[in-house]
Amino acid sequence: MPGRIVRRAGDVPTKSLWTKIKDVALTDVGALARSGAIEGSLEKLEEVLLEADFGVAATMRLVGEIEGQARRGFIRTQEQFLAALEKGKFSDLLKKNRMSVLVGAADTFRAGAIDQLRAWAQRTGADFVGGNAGSDPASVAFDAVDAGINRGSDVVIVDTAGRLHTSSSLMDEMKKINRVIGKRVPGAPHETLLVLDGTIGQNAVAQAKTFAEAIPVTGLVVTKIDGTAKGGIVVAVHEALNVPVKFIGIGEKATDLEAFDPGAFAREVLEQ
Repeated sequence: MPGRIVRRAGDVPTKSLWTKIKDVALTDVGALARSGAIEGSLEKLEEVLLEADFGVAATMRLVGEIEGQARRGFIRTQEQFLAALEKGKFSDLLKKNRMSVLVGAADTFRAGAIDQLRAWAQRTGADFVGGNAGSDPASVAFDAVDAGINRGSDVVIVDTAGRLHTSSSLMDEMKKINRVIGKRVPGAPHETLLVLDGTIGQNAVAQAKTFAEAIPVTGLVVTKIDGTAKGGIVVAVHEALNVPVKFIGIGEKATDLEAFDPGAFAREVLEQ
């Protein structure tokens, strides 16, 4: 199912996020229903969401929505509380065609990166363009786009080096790649997808913000969702950049990169 989060065999059983939220509902809904008792009654919900890596902004928005509905008298039972949280803001926050694809290996620094991408291209039936190790990434990107045009490819994907948000030189390299691609195809790149490791928690938010300051990001790809129960990081990064989550990675196989389904993900992350 799209948005599926896989629990690894041998993981120590823990309370799911949804179970924790149910516990909050049991203790707090009575206070929510009593006039004048809203303040302070949602502190536990804040704590639960923050522990799940939703981040401060997304957590405050979700809690604020629940508080607002409670003040308007829409939440007086545990069932109403849970329904409001599940259906009110999760999907709003996160709200095959077959094409010919060419991939360009512009990660020329990491050992083995070019060969690794070439192997993935072969497995998935994509065309491939790569330079020599240590060559100029922007030059490889230009050659990939040029080859894609000449071969009539529907899509050209340029894979760039992973980069720390503290590395200004790598950010400058990305700006150069954008400029060079734009010279070959006016308006390109048409999509800039930021790939984030879902296991690094709130560091992903800082990484995303710094990257977006250097390069306009049009979408997010969050990987290794199978390796963490803290699926809230998807919400936190989306909230920080206000760009859509396009794909999530739930494993190491090519088929484990799935188009992001906000509704399915919301249900799955709550059950973990």
